Amino acid sequence: MQNFRILSYDVFRGILLIGMVVFHVLVNLTSFRFNQELFYWVPLGFVLFLGVILARFLTDKFLKKIKLAAKLLIIFLAFNIPNFLHNDIHFSDFIIGSSRLFSFEILMPMVLVIMLSLLLDKIKKSGLMLCFLFPALIALNYSGIDSYNLLFTIYGLIGYFVGKNFDLNGYAKNKLSFAAAILFSAVPFFIIQYFQLFDFIVVAQVLAMYFLCKFLLGNNHLMAELGRYSLFLYVAHIVLIKGFAIIVS
Repeated sequence: MQNFRILSYDVFRGILLIGMVVFHVLVNLTSFRFNQELFYWVPLGFVLFLGVILARFLTDKFLKKIKLAAKLLIIFLAFNIPNFLHNDIHFSDFIIGSSRLFSFEILMPMVLVIMLSLLLDKIKKSGLMLCFLFPALIALNYSGIDSYNLLFTIYGLIGYFVGKNFDLNGYAKNKLSFAAAILFSAVPFFIIQYFQLFDFIVVAQVLAMYFLCKFLLGNNHLMAELGRYSLFLYVAHIVLIKGFAIIVS
């Protein structure tokens, strides 16, 4: 198992971070109105690539995973203290998850993915798991069950089994795969804008965008540094944006 960083993963997380900053600036600091689902690839991408990284670098690294999960959980709890004080929050809300009740809501499914990966590391033949996860994702979409944590945990598990079975960084570059990356990156935006959000399509879009970034940016060190410190920058930019919004309101 590799124990070094792959720059293309950090580069893509840097792109995800920029997408998240742009989204939060537009939503919180401008009057610009747009279909917010067009940015769905950003949170989905963060959770999916957490799964990839868990599988590629942290398999059987029990203590590292526990420390990472604990850090994310502490951040989630600490920054949600105001929500705990001002909202009527029940234990079931923690289980289900809600972007309406909580801030930094993406951290909870990340914790769940990390903890589940401790068990999944023991599975040796895992390729078929992807065949079950995609139908499970589609079934959840049409079941009427509204659970942010469950939905994003599935994204993370898809990333985990993708990372466990495929070396995304190792795929060769060629004109055909570059054209496919452009197509699968762009078409979902059209589908979301004019039809509806199909998140199983956005899963494919995120992977295509990773390849597109790899083709266009390579191992860009600036983007890689943003990706490497994406957790700190994610927390910091939300705090700054919310603080600025309060000041100007």
